[in-house]
Amino acid sequence: MSGGSVKLFFKLLTLSLLIFFFQNCSPFVANFEETPTGNLDLDSTSSNPNAQTPNINNSGSSSSNSLSFKKVRNEPKNLPRKLRLLNGHELVNTVESLTGYKSSTVPTFADNSNGFVNGDQLELDSNIFSSYASVIENSLDHYFSSKIKSDFSCFSNTVNEGCASEIIKGFIVKAFRKSVSTSRQNQFINQYKLIQTSLSNSNESLKLTLRTAMLSADMLYKFEVGELQSGTYQLTQAEKANFVSYTLTGDMPDEQLMNDIMSNSLTETKLKQHLARIVRTEKSKAWMNSFFRDWLRLDELTELKKNPENYSKWQDASIANALNTEFDQFINNIVYNNNGSTGDLLKVSARPSTGSLSTLYAKDNNVERKGVLTLASVMSSHSSRVSADKDKPVNRGILIKNQFLCDNIGIPSGLSLTDAEEKVLQEHPNYDNYTVRAQYEAVMNQGQDCKSCHEQFMPFGYMFSNFNALGEYQLQQKNQNINSRATASISGESKTFNNILEFIPVLADSENYKYCFSEKMAAFLLGNANNSKRDYYSWLVYDSHKKTGGNIIGLIIDALTHPKVYTRE
Repeated sequence: MSGGSVKLFFKLLTLSLLIFFFQNCSPFVANFEETPTGNLDLDSTSSNPNAQTPNINNSGSSSSNSLSFKKVRNEPKNLPRKLRLLNGHELVNTVESLTGYKSSTVPTFADNSNGFVNGDQLELDSNIFSSYASVIENSLDHYFSSKIKSDFSCFSNTVNEGCASEIIKGFIVKAFRKSVSTSRQNQFINQYKLIQTSLSNSNESLKLTLRTAMLSADMLYKFEVGELQSGTYQLTQAEKANFVSYTLTGDMPDEQLMNDIMSNSLTETKLKQHLARIVRTEKSKAWMNSFFRDWLRLDELTELKKNPENYSKWQDASIANALNTEFDQFINNIVYNNNGSTGDLLKVSARPSTGSLSTLYAKDNNVERKGVLTLASVMSSHSSRVSADKDKPVNRGILIKNQFLCDNIGIPSGLSLTDAEEKVLQEHPNYDNYTVRAQYEAVMNQGQDCKSCHEQFMPFGYMFSNFNALGEYQLQQKNQNINSRATASISGESKTFNNILEFIPVLADSENYKYCFSEKMAAFLLGNANNSKRDYYSWLVYDSHKKTGGNIIGLIIDALTHPKVYTRE
């Protein structure tokens, strides 16, 4: 075995760990250390009879259907009042809804400190402002050449002052997504008059005025300021409507929601009706798809579609679209077509009978894949880009540990990769002939610190060993039988599974997964990166999960109707 082979392995392993630990893992840690006691209802003092701590069965058999769940509910905390800058996707979506202009490029500016693209820490700087201004200027050129005439019938090649005032008033209400005071309207009308005096070109003067409006804080920010009521700040109707719309669609409120904003008639009943309507729109389906992709850490799947040439393990160029389509259709069928639950996401099997993936799935024989975790699109994303034989148990293990169990991973210190490389070279002369699991075990069993770290997540990754880097199911690798049996520690207790297909049903029924999914959904729905505050809202979504039986659409609607979501401090 060449030393270069092992050195390359260590470099890739180190990079993989760094990416997962420092980019993906830290925002998601939640330690299951204590048993829930006392009040488990967000707003009452009565005990919640459903909040029980199931005991683990250590038989190592798939018949054991519970995992230990230990978690304590935090004291209620309100989210802070703030202005949240539109991220690049939200800006492009809003501009398109407003002007009809679909930007060919999306500014990449976003904050993912909450684990998703809609974090609340994005701040406006010169680079973001310049990028947003470019999109806005292009949109206004398009708007004035096409859509403005259908929005305002008075518009012509030369507009008079009355028409300009009408357009300004109507446009800024849509752009600001709320009613606008007369004094604020007059500021823009007076600005138009001033510019017109200098340019003597009514259309250009109007365009510059609308540009100013679109680059103002009222357009670029989502307001979560509220009005003081009984010691706390309650979001206004317009703020609630914007919160709901951007949360579920990544876009400004649609016409129906805007009508209730303008008539000041967005009651709690109407809000729930809008939630039930919006969550099933195509726009919401597309936006919520980003939640599932981020939750499952499918950056590679998205990148494959953009740059398939970087994935030499695939011989068929059409596979990029096929894999992305497979994932999107699976989520759409579970969540929307079948009104499914979080359990269904992991339990329902899906196997394409036709198309470019049918040959890949044909190798399964009689093996029944279980849910999203065994889709070829997901398995291939957590694998090598180059070699069809190189799955990545590190990535797959951390995926389970962080995204399905919300458990901490302790990072050891003082490890010497150089010493580990030399030791592997000495002890494993046939390293290149090992299975992927055997290679990882050889590399990672270099001292107790190394073992203690990897024992936290690698067993979950090893359970996936039957799925190669293409997502194919296999029983052998390099003419050797694959060993996917592993013992994992969950909430401090050990449990043995023969493979991932045994583990998934147990995981799906566990409170660990239900709470962890709720934590991820809370982070997405609220866009909040503050762990101490978000933990309380994780319980809020978890309560909605229990109330709805895990129905995904139901828990989203139920959580977003809770008064605490619209309370600020």
